[in-house]
Amino acid sequence: ASDKTYPFVLVLAKSAKDLDGLQLKGKALLLLDRSKPWRFGLTEVGRALWGIRPGALVLIDDKRAAQDPSKRMSVRFVGEGSKGTRGRGRRLRPNRYALSTKAASELLSACGLDPKLLEGKKTGAFPIEGYTLHSHVQTQKRPAFAVNVLGYLEGSDPKLKDEVVGIGAHLDHLGKAPDGQVYNGADDDGSGSTGLLAVAKAFATNGRRPKRSLLFMAFCGEEMGLIGSGWYASHPVLPNESMVAELQMDMIGRNEENKRTGEKAEDNLNSLHLVGSKKLSDELHTICLEANEQFAGFDFEWDEEGVFFRSDHVNFAKKDIPIAFFFTGFHPQYHRTSDTIDRIDFPKLARVARLVYSIAWKVADLDHRPKLDRTYKEVMKAQGGRRRRR
Repeated sequence: ASDKTYPFVLVLAKSAKDLDGLQLKGKALLLLDRSKPWRFGLTEVGRALWGIRPGALVLIDDKRAAQDPSKRMSVRFVGEGSKGTRGRGRRLRPNRYALSTKAASELLSACGLDPKLLEGKKTGAFPIEGYTLHSHVQTQKRPAFAVNVLGYLEGSDPKLKDEVVGIGAHLDHLGKAPDGQVYNGADDDGSGSTGLLAVAKAFATNGRRPKRSLLFMAFCGEEMGLIGSGWYASHPVLPNESMVAELQMDMIGRNEENKRTGEKAEDNLNSLHLVGSKKLSDELHTICLEANEQFAGFDFEWDEEGVFFRSDHVNFAKKDIPIAFFFTGFHPQYHRTSDTIDRIDFPKLARVARLVYSIAWKVADLDHRPKLDRTYKEVMKAQGGRRRRR
């Protein structure tokens, strides 16, 4: 259980700039957020609050407040909180609650503030003098069913078949939204899971096998913190030392789009992000470039290295296994219920899968392991021990 008491403040904001100079860390915010949507399901104000770290949020939101109480409350901070980025301590993630506009007006009136503040154009912070918010969270741990799904295809060489090339995707998504809508996850990561099955089928139906074996891995719990791949890397069915490379497909079915910067999907029809391929192994990176030139012809982009830590491949990199992560980019439907199958670019998905197949074949048929040029610790040390975030 967790009991916290916070100073209570009314916050009115139309943009992130309205929060500048406000002392909100560790306080409970009665928040009326009128800012524009940003990305990843956040508003501009929501994004700014992520760094400010308030103690709790009470959102003035009629839609959320109308939901079942068990769904309109989101517990994000209990006790010391979840482990954050290395070097930054523990990250505080505030509990979130919701009140209707009517209830918030009545609350303000009872606390001596003018409820008309919610109707006007004023922005800023207004302390609710003499009042605090007390948050009591009772937690319950219970087991949850989750599985990784693995497929193994033996190589043809009597000696090298004991080594494997790993090919991965994640099979989970976010479940249901508070209002009952399904997070479809067609791109994240239905596309990668589809690519994984396509690559597995291509290898299985090919009359010739490469020298090394192939391990196809569909991971659970990626969205909850790379749980499935983390478990596998710590409890491998085959020794980690036998894996010569890991190729990861996550979100490979769309064309990158960013309304905030004006980047359009039609500008990225032939774009593909190749992430992390040269962090540990220059040779694996070269193989990726050569295979793309020979079989796929994508325009590789290199501006998403910040997502290196955000998919399952990183748990293999931590074991000093060379990796390559294939990713077609973010879009406005990322982590939203609108990530649906009708938006998938299936020809592009198939091209990414074909590229991964060709890279996997080249690596599996080498007469040597791809050279490990840098360990994971050396990579981290070179960038100051920081996990760069998007």
